[in-house]
Amino acid sequence: GRLTWINKAYVQAVESDNEDEVLTRQIELLDSRERQSALKSIAKGEEFRKLMQIVVGADRKAHDVIMLPLGETIAGAAIDVAAIATAKGELERQIAAYVRTLNHVATAVAMFDEEQRLKFFNDAFDRLWLLDDAWLQSNPTAGGVLDRLRERGMLPETTNYREWKAQTLSSFTSGNELEDWWMLPDHRIIHVRTEQQPSNGVTFLFSDASEKLDLESRYKT
Repeated sequence: GRLTWINKAYVQAVESDNEDEVLTRQIELLDSRERQSALKSIAKGEEFRKLMQIVVGADRKAHDVIMLPLGETIAGAAIDVAAIATAKGELERQIAAYVRTLNHVATAVAMFDEEQRLKFFNDAFDRLWLLDDAWLQSNPTAGGVLDRLRERGMLPETTNYREWKAQTLSSFTSGNELEDWWMLPDHRIIHVRTEQQPSNGVTFLFSDASEKLDLESRYKT
């Protein structure tokens, strides 16, 4: 199809002098292969949307390209998302660096989202509880993790597990941070803390304090 209307941003993108020149010369923003890909969807009466790298002036930038069939006409837009893509890439790099840092600390870390589902755990958490990685990657709930640990005999002995569990998970509903000491059946002593996340999730921090407390006890005696 032929270009019948364009805006000033389009004129600037194709480095033309004015709208009339663009329409007269039919200057396309997308290259031939990209146009053909879009037209295949349009021919089926479907919306076309794709993130594309488009040359604008001397720069190649990320654009969200949208094309819609409107009767015998096609409406299209290319939205510059280069800044968003750059920010997203930087955020991903920061997150990757953060994860690498957490995987080098001794404290076991488990981060749960606002729906109480596990979204991250570090290597120390893996080593401390020895739960199945595939199961952890399935994003179990915080309650599910506690139930699995109980099944494996890795939680403190309690007279009322349901009450103890509700108290342990209370940070999700109360917004208050929890601090507790778990005396495990294998005689390890785990210091447990929770921290609130800005996204309304909760982070659990587990520190094996067994050796430290043992040394302190020997020193005092």
